[in-house]
Amino acid sequence: MGIINRFLLLIYALAVACLSLGVAALALQIVPEPILLNEYRYLMGAQQWQVVAGGVLAFLLSIHLIGCSFSGSSGERKGGELLVLHGKAGDVGVSLSAVRNLVEQTVQAVTGVRSLQAKVSVAKKPAKGEPQLFLRLAIVMGKEANAAAVSDDIRTEMRRCMKDTVGVDDFSLEIVVEDISNASLTNKKRVV
Repeated sequence: MGIINRFLLLIYALAVACLSLGVAALALQIVPEPILLNEYRYLMGAQQWQVVAGGVLAFLLSIHLIGCSFSGSSGERKGGELLVLHGKAGDVGVSLSAVRNLVEQTVQAVTGVRSLQAKVSVAKKPAKGEPQLFLRLAIVMGKEANAAAVSDDIRTEMRRCMKDTVGVDDFSLEIVVEDISNASLTNKKRVV
């Protein structure tokens, strides 16, 4: 649940708490009945459209918060969260942004790749409960390159780099060619 939804939930919880205190005050007859009837007539008279608008707003807020509570998270982690790897001496956390930077550097070094956008996410494997790394690469390749050959080169380099640098053998890699460019190649630095 995001920060905005948490704030809405706080406001909603405070409103429900105040409403429950009001109901308790009515049940204990703390406020005399003639005063209550006078206030009710005032609200339903001149302020009727405002009361209806407030009720509709409270209803929509309730539906939104119910939807947030049922949506939950799919178990995926994105952004700055960690991929936890188990080593011989203990666990180590590798941030997903570090993995994304490594992926971008590795793929940029492959011949035929002009540019790319990399998305990195982690989800738990349903059977073992271990994290599974998902990589999605949207690349722009040169007109002179063969898409299948570039894809094979990317997969080979990624397997080597992920095993040597991060220590991950099992990951899912999806490569999508978004565009084919005939622009001249800019100065690319080769990652060794």
